[in-house]
Amino acid sequence: MREFVLLILATLMMLAGAACRKDVCECRCPEPEETLPAGEEPEEEPEDDPEEPEIIAVPEFNIVAAEYPDGYDWLRDPDHGAVGCDICLLQDGVEKLRFPAGNEYLVSTDIDMVRCIGEDVFTDFSTSSETIIMKNGTELFRYPGREMIRGVAEVEGKGVYTLGVPREGSGWILRCDGETVTVSDIGEIVSGLVSDADETAFAYATADGRYYQVRDGRKSGLNVSPSGADVVAVKFCGGEASVYTLDEENVLRKDGMELLTFGDSFRLLAVYPDGEHTGAVGYYGDDIYTQYIFLDGEYTEFPENYCLAAVSTGAFSNGHYCLCLNPVEAGLPPLYIRDGETVRLPFNGCFLGLGVSLAYETSAP
Repeated sequence: MREFVLLILATLMMLAGAACRKDVCECRCPEPEETLPAGEEPEEEPEDDPEEPEIIAVPEFNIVAAEYPDGYDWLRDPDHGAVGCDICLLQDGVEKLRFPAGNEYLVSTDIDMVRCIGEDVFTDFSTSSETIIMKNGTELFRYPGREMIRGVAEVEGKGVYTLGVPREGSGWILRCDGETVTVSDIGEIVSGLVSDADETAFAYATADGRYYQVRDGRKSGLNVSPSGADVVAVKFCGGEASVYTLDEENVLRKDGMELLTFGDSFRLLAVYPDGEHTGAVGYYGDDIYTQYIFLDGEYTEFPENYCLAAVSTGAFSNGHYCLCLNPVEAGLPPLYIRDGETVRLPFNGCFLGLGVSLAYETSAP
């Protein structure tokens, strides 16, 4: 009897345990919502960071032109230095600056005595005993001696540098605000003076075929490869110098590495390296008055009766370009070609220089 009672009690305890056990739920049950203390707001989920807008450097081309009185034949220029004329600065076709030119103003309209640096116009003028440097029609400084200026560079915090060649003698002189920085009595300049990484830089060659760069007054050798090739351009960027050469097979090279080959009998007047792009101006055979622009393998003829005014009146920058052409006949207006678009200027005159400044835009809508 006692054993029967114990069996009954054990059975009741098993049934009670089964009633208290929670079965495992095989479905996905919602989690209980959390409650916050009164007055507190739930934290917002962080959003994905928006894509940073791309900063794009867009070149602005600053064109320097001389405007003469209507009817004056500036090609023959019989009243050189005495005729009343103006020098004007055009930025993408809009006039930004104008000042008078002529001997009485100590401002020359000779194309090799006018330079556009960024958005400023620098001119040089030689008297019988001095060289005078002007900026936008206002005198900056003068110094004894007569020099032909081969380059101008303005370095922020340092001053205005000039690279001059003595009108009597040889060699070159680098000056800052008229004071001599360094001088050489030998050497022919092969690249104009530029500002690079807050330093000035230029290149020159000696009679024995050696090439040198001068950076902030310090001279060092330049490697020209292949040996004996013509140096057609030296580009300074980020503290480094790149040498562009043209050999007898009409092959253009950068630091000895082949870039491209020009067509047979195509003669170069100017080369404009621009990153992944290469621009040039030249002509075929002996027909120097029929000129072409070369851009990344394509040749395009200039309008009839127009030629590149000077090497300094062409520029390629960040995939864009501008070429200033002067007419070869009196009575025709000057014109420039900007990224394939031809623009004629409605006045009697000619181009003297071209500078580039950069405007920065974003790709954000």
